[in-house]
Amino acid sequence: MSPIEGHHPTVLAYAASRKIAEIYDEEHEGLPLFKTDTRFIEDVLGGRPGRLLDLGCGTGRHPAHFARLGWRVTGLDLSPHMLARARARLEKEGLAADLVEGDLCDLDRFGDASFDAAIAMFSTLGILATPALRRRALAEAARVLAPGGVFCCHVHNRLHNLRSRGGWTWVVRCCASRLFGRARAGDEVMRDYQGVQDLYLHTYTAGELVRLVRGAELGVERLMPLDEDRTGPLRGPFATVRANGFLLAARKPRQGIGRPPTAPPDA
Repeated sequence: MSPIEGHHPTVLAYAASRKIAEIYDEEHEGLPLFKTDTRFIEDVLGGRPGRLLDLGCGTGRHPAHFARLGWRVTGLDLSPHMLARARARLEKEGLAADLVEGDLCDLDRFGDASFDAAIAMFSTLGILATPALRRRALAEAARVLAPGGVFCCHVHNRLHNLRSRGGWTWVVRCCASRLFGRARAGDEVMRDYQGVQDLYLHTYTAGELVRLVRGAELGVERLMPLDEDRTGPLRGPFATVRANGFLLAARKPRQGIGRPPTAPPDA
């Protein structure tokens, strides 16, 4: 299935890159965040395994881990090359998961209440280039969750830039770009990422993330500001400003969220 309109062209170039998929695991080997987000998800999910949807599953890190724990996992990604690596990982480990090429903004292949949990980790929500795409992705995630189901995500913290050299300059430039209509707040680029020039990334404030999730009628249960090394929660004052990213967990209300009812013909 082709991605829906509105994605940034550099994000599509990233998804089409075989090179990025082939070096992805090696490039991120030993990243502390990968242990931290897995512990976070396990802690939030608890209980017995169920049906899990990994939005932006990449090379299969979470599908393999949660399949090993007994979850029935479906992994979805825009990149056929990432999915090929994920299949190879699962086969090597003797594990099973459904892997699907597709867009997290278009989950029509899945019915309402199809999953007990959905995750979007390692800044998957950062690839969504417009507010409309972000709202659509969250609405779709909420729709496919069963009542009482859990949504977990990771995003980068926009305000963390203030701690870096030139951070204040970046904030001023960001505000100026927004004022003159050249960019939206939080939009960044990675200048040269494995051959993709100016790769798009949206960064979030804690408030923006919470509003986005609540806008999909999900109840926020946990927001973890990450410490500088992303090994655990950041403590102390102004944690949401200083954090090196956020992990969030939310839950779908027990009454559920489905598609809006179709109006009768004479309405």
